Amino acid sequence: MTSSTEPRRAETRSITIDATPDVVLDIITDPTTLPGRAPEFARGGVSADGGVWIVDTIAGQARFRLRISREAGTVDLLAEKQPAVGERGTFSRVIPNGSGSEYLLTLLFGPAMSDEAIGRQMGHIEKELARVKEMAEAVG
Repeated sequence: MTSSTEPRRAETRSITIDATPDVVLDIITDPTTLPGRAPEFARGGVSADGGVWIVDTIAGQARFRLRISREAGTVDLLAEKQPAVGERGTFSRVIPNGSGSEYLLTLLFGPAMSDEAIGRQMGHIEKELARVKEMAEAVG
């Protein structure tokens, strides 16, 4: 079992988007966009249950909360608290880049996760980044 103080492997990907940070943040702060931008993760509906979002995934329903700071440009999608492993989820940031934005997304992996599995997961993240880019640039 991984303790919450044991470091995990971090993997980050980023993409340049020809849209303002506000446009990108509008997309990634709205959990209902998950099936369109992350279909490998959100396979079905997304619904609110108080301060928690319920996402239909390939493994069944998962419960997440959002931690958003528009001022800092951060949006974290966090699994319900699991003290044995610390915070789990995706950690993202949108920063101004010229007249557009840079969108960064980080995942943390436990030591038991294989390089192959991490590679597959990060491949999904790269597709999600491309979809967010496409969605944001369509808005402007």
